[in-house]
Amino acid sequence: VHRRSPEASRRHLDSMTSRLAIFDLDGTLAATNEVDSDCFVEAVQAEFGFAPGSDWSAYQHCTDEGIAVEALTGHLGETPAALQLNRLKRRFADLLASAAAAKPHLFAPVAGAPALLRHLADSGWLLCIATGAWRVSAEIKLRTSGLPEAVPLFCSDGMPSREAILNAAIAHGQAIAGTDVSRIVAVGDAVWDIAAAANLALPFLGVGRGARAAQLREAGALAVVPDFLDLRETVRCLEILSPPLSRPR
Repeated sequence: VHRRSPEASRRHLDSMTSRLAIFDLDGTLAATNEVDSDCFVEAVQAEFGFAPGSDWSAYQHCTDEGIAVEALTGHLGETPAALQLNRLKRRFADLLASAAAAKPHLFAPVAGAPALLRHLADSGWLLCIATGAWRVSAEIKLRTSGLPEAVPLFCSDGMPSREAILNAAIAHGQAIAGTDVSRIVAVGDAVWDIAAAANLALPFLGVGRGARAAQLREAGALAVVPDFLDLRETVRCLEILSPPLSRPR
């Protein structure tokens, strides 16, 4: 009886299954947290005459859709209509586009991100971006940062919760694979990313440095990388990590 070597068995298993890496966008693939936050607050101020609280962790759902609905409901006294949300999206997109034209350095990719995405795709990983951003703003940030625009993109339009966005990405990956998806890993830079990964029992890799890295570890991240320049270590983490230790409070 012919028996495969362990290495051959691994290659055979990989050929029958697929691995899926799901990345957040702001702060994870693109260093756009600051400009995104500033433009969002400015857009709400311009369209509705008030500045929303910018402690995003205080909102039930830390996504553009979730924050907009919660902030506008509190200000207007009723759930905002689709027309009002669309006004805000257009203003937000206009401000981001103007910022991208005037200060493209604010839209730089996280170091090593483009190379990591290319390497994973060449290595047989399925890739998705699951972001709390609205699609119109996410596309501006992807285009300006030079990240691959061909990676499937899942956004918060009509889906305020991060779990819903992640589930949409997972369903897409499973449909594309046509076989079993043997491993699904989430990558993010914030405690709400950890919470969503924990709720879905997904392995999680944190991205951050300094106080951000400490916050991620305290929230349960088993590994945190400062960026993606150490390609080997990043891939190793994606291959071995488990779900977060506990759900952030």
